This record gives sequence, structure tokens and C-alpha cells, in this order.
Amino acid sequence: MKNTQETLSPRLAQAVRASPLGGELLDCSGSVPLHEASIATFFGALRPGAIHYFVPAVPVASELGLPAYDPLLFWVPDGIAVSREALLARPFAPARLQRETGAPLCRIEGVSLEEQEHYFVDHYGAICPLPRQVSVVVANACNLSCLMCPYHGKESRRKHTRDYFATPRFMDRDVLFAVADQIGALGLPVKMGNIEEPLLHPDLAAFVARARGAGSPGAHVTTNGTMLTASRADALLDAGLTSLYVSIDAAMPETYARIRGGGLAKVEAHVRGFLEKAAKRSPRCTVMVSFVQNDGVDPQEVERFAEKWLPLTDGVIFYNVATYAGGSARFASIHDIAQRKVRDHGKRWPCLNPWQEVYLQPDGGVLYCCETLSRLAYMPLASMGNFLETPLPDIWLGETFGSLRRALLRNSLGAWPACDTCGIWMAHVSATEETEQGKVVRNMITEIRYPS
Repeated sequence: MKNTQETLSPRLAQAVRASPLGGELLDCSGSVPLHEASIATFFGALRPGAIHYFVPAVPVASELGLPAYDPLLFWVPDGIAVSREALLARPFAPARLQRETGAPLCRIEGVSLEEQEHYFVDHYGAICPLPRQVSVVVANACNLSCLMCPYHGKESRRKHTRDYFATPRFMDRDVLFAVADQIGALGLPVKMGNIEEPLLHPDLAAFVARARGAGSPGAHVTTNGTMLTASRADALLDAGLTSLYVSIDAAMPETYARIRGGGLAKVEAHVRGFLEKAAKRSPRCTVMVSFVQNDGVDPQEVERFAEKWLPLTDGVIFYNVATYAGGSARFASIHDIAQRKVRDHGKRWPCLNPWQEVYLQPDGGVLYCCETLSRLAYMPLASMGNFLETPLPDIWLGETFGSLRRALLRNSLGAWPACDTCGIWMAHVSATEETEQGKVVRNMITEIRYPS
């Protein structure tokens, strides 16, 4: 076997010399040192007649969207003509490479626990030096008290064991703008509307404008719509908002009054007003509406909601209703696709959130998924760092995030109670169906319908 580079690591060079196969090896690992087990796995799997390539992977999680490595090694057997440029073309497209060469391709994965930790913890910065998304919790307050809400619902509030939501708190303007500057400079998308009604914050539109002006590629807001007046709609569109979700949960006034309180007509008018403005001034702004399928809601009302909003918006989201004992979400109904995946794999796989996103709190704390937010009313959670003191990239690739990712790979979560008792770790499993009415995407707890 030959290699196409002047220098290889001693272990890789030894493997090349020991291989009886004819062909060429291309090492694409760059700054990521190949794990010993990966070299042994790769060379042990080589067979004549096919181009082989090696990628690290985490079972199930890589299939569901865990940030991925491009091939770290290629072996091209004698008799197959392929250029170095074709192998190195990115994004890597196996089907394209197979068409161009006419040769079969064989993917070899490194999936041992040692390899998973090596590539997806110790050297994770090589493929994901920054989170893919930043959620900014601009407040802990809401102007509604919805029946099912684990943060502000009256029944839920009586069960809280901490006072996290007792007194309204808002992210300071200076902190908010510092966050906007940092997120923008890093080129990261931002979203608001997790545990709060973001339109309560007086500087929300200014924050969106500052983040977008500093380089953020997108800004998303989830709102209950009660405060989405014409002037606020103008301000958000002027600021560069790229996505808006409105939580409505009803097609009939009496249902809205029971679930959310107040008047449905007002919210619907706000949404229609925003849609009209966005169509004229920002047609690329995605607008969707959502409906939590609360107990006692007639299925016919669910369909009426879809019929009302699907022709007007970019999609309609239906959520299964959850209970939150101790802040841990539990769903009475879990879609079959998630249940099948769990049965097929036979054990828990790592949740993707700590490999993809961060949640920034008003006090500078950093959390790692939506499930942690519902725990704030019940237990103190260790922050992954303080973004007021430490740059976000350093927190993202720091020791605390690394410890969590390692624990997830090992499924040893005793030190991480929010993860250990989490009921939605499999939520990234999804399936897509094409219907006459449009595309439908389902995951563990949601059904998203898109117009045709």
C-alpha cells in the first residue's frame, strides 16, 4: 500500500507498511489525531475492489443529526482512478463520488466508546467549535398563566419548590446588548421565548437589531401574541426578525379562554396583522402557529385550527400535552416513531442538545437544553459557565460541557439530575410524510404540518 502524503503518524505509517493490499491511502485527519482503535478498525476492514473511508460516529445520535466529521481516512485500491480533489470535495457526498468513479464505496465507522469520547469530547472543537444556536432567556416572566404551563400556570406555580419564577426579572439592557455583540460576532443564530413572554422585554427589538447588525444570521421569537401589536410588529420586522412562532392553542374562543385566558380574536388579529406586514416587508420571515393538545380539547377543533392557519402561515405545530412532576416533562402520548427507535436500539442514546445549543440566562448562567429550564423551579442546576466572565466559545469547549458530553456517551448521568430523569431525550427522532395537503413532520411529541 502507498500513501499520498510525505509524512504519516508512526502508527499509521506502520499500518500502511503492514498491509498486503495494493492501493493508496489518504490521511485527511488534519489536526485531529487518529485514535489507535480507529486505525485498527479501518485497516482490519479493508477489502479489494472498493473505495473505503473512515468516519467517527455515535450510534443513533449521528443518524439523528449530531455534528458530523468528514472522512478522516480514504483508501483507494489499485485499478480505481480517482483524484485527490474528488476525495476532498466538500461537503462530502458519497453518492456523487460513487457516480464519478463507478466504484463501490465502503463506509467504516469508529463507534467504540473510547473513539466516541476521543472524537466527540476531547476533539469536538474540530467539527463544532461553536454552538449551532443560542437561546437567550430575556426574562423569567409572562403575562399569561396558561393551564398547562410548567413555569407560569397557577397549578404548576403552587408546586414549585424554588422561587425562581416568583419575582419577575429581566436581562439588563447592557447585558442584553453585550450578548448581541458576542453572538453577532460569532455569526450565531439566536432565539427568544423559552420560559418567558419575550415581548415583555422593552429592549427586545433593539436586541434583535443589534444582533443581526453584528452578524447574526437569524433571529427567532416565540410569543403568545397578546402583545404583538402593529407597532411591535413593525419594530421586530425593522430589526431583522427572521422567524416568529405564535402559541395559540385554540380555534374557538371558549377553548382559548379556558386554556389561556383572554380573548382569541385579539390574538388572531395580531397574527394576521403581522402576516400582512411580513408579506410586504420581509417575505422570508417564517411565521408559524402552534396548538398544545390539552386534555378535553375536541379533535375536531385541532383540525379546524389547521384548516384556519395552514393556508396563511408557513406551518402549524401540534404539541402533545405534558405533565411536569418536579420539572421533568412526561407525555401521555409519545409518537410511535420514537418508541420504535428505542425498541430497535435497546438502550438510551445521547441526547443531541448539549452538542448543539446553549441557553443564556439573565444572571450570566449557561444551560444546555429546554428541559433544564423547567427544572429551575424545583432544583438548583450547575451552570456550564458564566458568559459575563468567559467567552462563549471557551464555555462551549470547556471542561464542564466536556464532562456532560462524556457522561451522556457513557450513559452515566448521576451527576446530571436534569439529564438522568429526562423524559424527552429521544425527541430528535423524526419521520416525514408527504400528503395531498403538504408535508408532515412528526417527532416524539410534535406534529408539524407544512402547506403544499
